[in-house]
Amino acid sequence: MPARPNLSPERCPGEATAAVPATPRVPDGAGFPLPVTPEERAAVAKYGAWLTAEGADNAEKTRRLVAVKAWCDARK
Repeated sequence: MPARPNLSPERCPGEATAAVPATPRVPDGAGFPLPVTPEERAAVAKYGAWLTAEGADNAEKTRRLVAVKAWCDARK
């Protein structure tokens, strides 16, 4: 289990007050060829499902980081 940050009433840890980076944009022209074979279609479907789950997970983590940073910043 990871160590818990010290959230003493006096100050927030640096990890909670650092700027939250913006989510990277998909570059213009990015993509991949359409799958042709059944194996390629299955692989792309699995990858697409993973990308969707990863995106939702990252969005939730970013939401939490922004909320904690706002709370810490309000205490300064």
